[in-house]
Amino acid sequence: MVKENVVLIRETRDVLSGRWGLAVGVFFIYMIIIGALNGTHESGSLLWILLAGPFSLGAAIFSLSLARRQEASAGQLFQGFNHFGTAFLVNIVLMVIIGVGFILLVVPGVIFALSYSLTYFILVDHPELKPMEAIRKSRMMMNGYKMKLFYMWLRFLGLALLCVLTAGIGFLWLVPFVHVCMGRFYEDILENTQTATNHTTSEME
Repeated sequence: MVKENVVLIRETRDVLSGRWGLAVGVFFIYMIIIGALNGTHESGSLLWILLAGPFSLGAAIFSLSLARRQEASAGQLFQGFNHFGTAFLVNIVLMVIIGVGFILLVVPGVIFALSYSLTYFILVDHPELKPMEAIRKSRMMMNGYKMKLFYMWLRFLGLALLCVLTAGIGFLWLVPFVHVCMGRFYEDILENTQTATNHTTSEME
């Protein structure tokens, strides 16, 4: 049975208890890198296109380790480069799909963003997948759960507005919290999907 969002948020607080220092430190480095890559110069834009995918995969590796209460380290942030080609192509494809969605209308862009939000987490567990395979798997896993994640994102948006009132300092805690909470969300959907698959298999037998 799928857990309520409030349960996932509570679980995220629990897994981060005693590990906030590590999480804040690693994501502070991540935010600095992403911010630098988002430079206004053409060279900055090119670097972002090249490196955003591997760093996003690295952030997913680190976040999922925390979400699963496994050993986590700052070095995981750079492990996405072990699968540079796949991460790079995934980033390009997602930029195009989600970007086109937002160009057409805001709603399609949001739907696409929700549908493909689990792609990097899927690659953590299945690095052998090709880019489009991971993207399609995310869409399939999110079938029936997009509104659930949308409501969670609305909670994050509210927290982000509060962080603005702290001159942005609150984002040091919010960014890792959001990433790890997404890891918990992925774990919950994954477990529920596997349970449903096993149940269907048993009925067929």
